Amino acid sequence: MKLKQLRELNHMTQRQAAEAIGCTQGNYSRYETGEREPSIELLVKMAAAFGVSVDYLIGNVDVDDMILSTYERDLILAARAADSRARQDAMLLLTTHQKK
Repeated sequence: MKLKQLRELNHMTQRQAAEAIGCTQGNYSRYETGEREPSIELLVKMAAAFGVSVDYLIGNVDVDDMILSTYERDLILAARAADSRARQDAMLLLTTHQKK
């Protein structure tokens, strides 16, 4: 599993990740190192906490570009809440400033 990568991408400590899924930091550390395997219930909580699918967590899907950081998820939520003019303005601004 790519728990450490996902946790770091989301700027979380092991303690924060453990709290997000409802386990101890010690157990979470063991999940990261592969010393222990999470239950299905915890896999679902991990997927929700990191914004990925359970399939991604267990290695059935390997599309790193599909993983969104907290910042990227916030952008998406803000875009969904904005009116159409604000979405158009934001898209124009972002596409104008793309790295080449």
